Amino acid sequence: MVALVAPASVREDVLGDLHEQHLERADSPHAAVAYWREALRSLPTLAQYRLQQFDLVSLGFTVLACVCAYVSLSSWDVSVARRLVAALAAHPDAPALLAIRALYFLLLFLGATIAGAVAAAIAFRRGRSFRRNALVTLGPLVSVLAALVAVSALSSAQGAPYAYLALRLVVIVAALVTGAYVMARRTGAS
Repeated sequence: MVALVAPASVREDVLGDLHEQHLERADSPHAAVAYWREALRSLPTLAQYRLQQFDLVSLGFTVLACVCAYVSLSSWDVSVARRLVAALAAHPDAPALLAIRALYFLLLFLGATIAGAVAAAIAFRRGRSFRRNALVTLGPLVSVLAALVAVSALSSAQGAPYAYLALRLVVIVAALVTGAYVMARRTGAS
């Protein structure tokens, strides 16, 4: 936890200090408890230090990327994927429901891949690892999507199709990461 919260400039120092304190108390039966207590106590200070170093321009680009990706994903889902599948289902020679749903998920994956590429093009920074770029840019978007899935699952009057909603979220997340990865490789931002 400390390694994730601590800024890179002080991460090694903080982890080293915690390790040294733990070694000094190694003979004590409460060494592990003291280690965790010190680690947890350091988290608020490290988080505050990290926020002070945070770049507001980067935050703005991240928010913009999330909004653009969400709007493009929602637009694609409603205007392309659902319309095409509905038109196919209304046809007299429509294939089985499983084939229609498979087509929908394929189209949804394509749209989410585009949304991930848009997010990467807007907010990924050169010199940052892909993992870090994806966490900073796509993390908030995935959190919002997961919350929307949870709300729709809880508010469904007919009994929520939990497996369908979970599968939809997994497909979207995988596609967002795929699109972001492809864009990052093309632009050299990873």
